[in-house]
Amino acid sequence: MIEIIKKYNIFYIVLLTLAFFSSCKTVDKCAENPEIGNLGSILNSNLDEHSPSILVLPEEVKTAFPNVDTKDYLYYTTTRYDQGSNEAVYRAKLMELNDGIELVDDPNFPINDTLNFRNAGLPSFFYNETSGKLELYFAALPKKGRLSRDIFFSEFNFEENAWSEAKSLSDINSSHYESHPAISPDGKILVFSSDRPGGLGDIDLWYSVRNDTAWSTPVNLGEGINTKSTDYTPSFLPNMDLLFASNGFEKDRTDFDIFVAKFVQDTEESVEPAEVDTLVENESLSKSLWENPTPFNYPINSEFDETGPAVHNNTVYLSSNRRGGCGGKDIYAFHLCGPVFLNGTIFSLEDNILLEGDIFLKNEAGEVLAHSEVSANGTFDLGAILPNNNYIVDYKNRCFPLRRNIYDFSAPCSDSSVVVVTLQMGLPEKNAELELTEVEIPYFVTGYYKPNTEMNLDALRLKFTYNLFGNSQKTKYIENPGENYNNFTSQVEAGLNDVVNYIANMIGSIRNLCLPEEERGVLKIHVQGWADPRPISANSEYADADINDTVFNLNVKKGASMDNLLLSKLRAYYTAKYFQEELAKVYSLEEIEKGVLWSIEGMGIDTTENVDLELKRKVKIFLEYIEK
Repeated sequence: MIEIIKKYNIFYIVLLTLAFFSSCKTVDKCAENPEIGNLGSILNSNLDEHSPSILVLPEEVKTAFPNVDTKDYLYYTTTRYDQGSNEAVYRAKLMELNDGIELVDDPNFPINDTLNFRNAGLPSFFYNETSGKLELYFAALPKKGRLSRDIFFSEFNFEENAWSEAKSLSDINSSHYESHPAISPDGKILVFSSDRPGGLGDIDLWYSVRNDTAWSTPVNLGEGINTKSTDYTPSFLPNMDLLFASNGFEKDRTDFDIFVAKFVQDTEESVEPAEVDTLVENESLSKSLWENPTPFNYPINSEFDETGPAVHNNTVYLSSNRRGGCGGKDIYAFHLCGPVFLNGTIFSLEDNILLEGDIFLKNEAGEVLAHSEVSANGTFDLGAILPNNNYIVDYKNRCFPLRRNIYDFSAPCSDSSVVVVTLQMGLPEKNAELELTEVEIPYFVTGYYKPNTEMNLDALRLKFTYNLFGNSQKTKYIENPGENYNNFTSQVEAGLNDVVNYIANMIGSIRNLCLPEEERGVLKIHVQGWADPRPISANSEYADADINDTVFNLNVKKGASMDNLLLSKLRAYYTAKYFQEELAKVYSLEEIEKGVLWSIEGMGIDTTENVDLELKRKVKIFLEYIEK
């Protein structure tokens, strides 16, 4: 349950220290005190600046390519240019706007290609995780053969630090005007403006859905979005809501305002390219992916023209010709939404349940952004959060740590209000399922029983070097490991350590200090061992130290007769022993004994067909939480 309270109205703007940057073409300075929100001489001139767009690459890309320019940029189109075109794209560092602007000076940047394009601009970016490339969509007039704009596409290869040759989007372009491309945050939808036949007004918004190799036939966004006038300059919010400009929603006004329309369909489930093509063939304009377009309040909108919205975090950049600017169209910046505060209450349907615990606010990647203690009466306060973002709220009860309530939450946006969101979250009556319940770790050395870690592998080779293994028929069943086993150690160690870390976290979680010790639950860890089907000779013996372990209920003497059943059980034992020894680095043996119930089992030969022998020499680990 969510309760949203709007406390009071308040406007927010971005105030920036103004700095003048001289570009390649002399322009007049702005007034000393331009209109509220105007970015002044940092970006603007007495000419036109419009169509801002944002490029922010993932942190992993920035880390992987330190020699490539991966800074966060605000791009925009301007007429302050005199090199064969009356428009060009400039950019400024997004977090350091006071550093000034620069013409994008990469000669291979497709928008700078004045040999093939005129008035190229309006960029929209998408980082494709699958290809590892940055996609650029832009609009331009071809130098030859066309009188109206088309949409073009190029890719940036980080490995080569180079752009590909720009190509026309032939699936989308027509003999009419196509411009203002906007690629969705998931890269599946391209929204653009066009005056092609079949629209509702002068210029309409259209969309196309991408499959693996092509774009679907464009579909008009329909009467819910488009008007009989002009609707254009689309862009996306992170949650797929659509921003755009229109001058057709009010009969008595002709100025452009910025609207936001709610995303209502999942393109993956609801609109496949084939369905879109069928929709177009049926000449239907009714199936839009967005609905309920709502204009923003002042100061985002005014009595003048506002177009070209672009959003980064909670700042909306836009173009406006309102009075008090630098001349022509200028770039402005405002807070998109008022602040959002998140609090709430935990409740239980059971009597006499303590609600104290911890609640965490996480981003979609699972990173913790904020933490609050939950009081005895269940209240918590996570403070201020960013609006218009998706979060995960994770509640952990201190007495029943496996009774977790994990809630996906989307912070609302009100462009003129402070919003207080109150969550009502229930304590589950049952424990959550363990995230890790079964793990398989193969690649044991033939005939050997200890996991194939680097340390165990080195120790085994030393035994062959000093003739402790291999000379006697009693140990011939054990392979002298070749270099090929080195290829498996990192994978084996990673698997083992993942289990250790998970168990360690679980031991910490299940220690229910609210219950008497005899009533607390335990984590059951059951390890099964397996052998491949190759026979072991009758005179083979176990050649390591005696085992007399009461925790694992195993007693094996050195010299005991070896067969595949014992070998499989020893693999289970030494794997479980590895877990126990690693956990002892974090917890005392007493804590481990109270929190863990161990069991091992030798399964003998793995008879699975069509499986490599090295994969049959394995262990399986099963985890289960048992309430007392």
